[in-house]
Amino acid sequence: GGDGCICFFKYGRNVKNVEFVGMRQLKELGTIQSIYANHTSVNQLVGTYAIGFTSADFIIWDLENDTKLVQISCGGWRRPYSYYLGTVPEYQNCFAFVKDHSIHVHRHWAPTQDRKLLPQVFHTQFHGREVHSLCFIDPASYSIPQKSTDLWIATGCEDGTVRLTG
Repeated sequence: GGDGCICFFKYGRNVKNVEFVGMRQLKELGTIQSIYANHTSVNQLVGTYAIGFTSADFIIWDLENDTKLVQISCGGWRRPYSYYLGTVPEYQNCFAFVKDHSIHVHRHWAPTQDRKLLPQVFHTQFHGREVHSLCFIDPASYSIPQKSTDLWIATGCEDGTVRLTG
């Protein structure tokens, strides 16, 4: 909602009642416009995203990994805007807004068949400030080198996190 909180409710179909079951505050979002649940099938949830604004920026927030996927400076939620998320929001998202009598479009759209060409990272965000170490992992050192030609890169940063990118 308008206070950066997500309220969770349970709906009893047989009893036809709505019960409040919890709340989560996102400090990163001042105003939450919607929640997007990405399903690959009826029973399989892939990811959940909060879409909203903080100050003058549009943000898509990954609720599962607690990371920011998109941040676009647009002047805030009072401007006319629209967004669309594709099958894989990390690689397929589009945001448009009106500013100074012009429509500004920010589009990040990689076809799903091209996902193999995109970085495969365990954490969609990169390191905070500084990368202190970097190591290229040669495919010849893999346990089954003939089955993989991917070059992996391991990076370490000031807070002790390690990222593996391929």
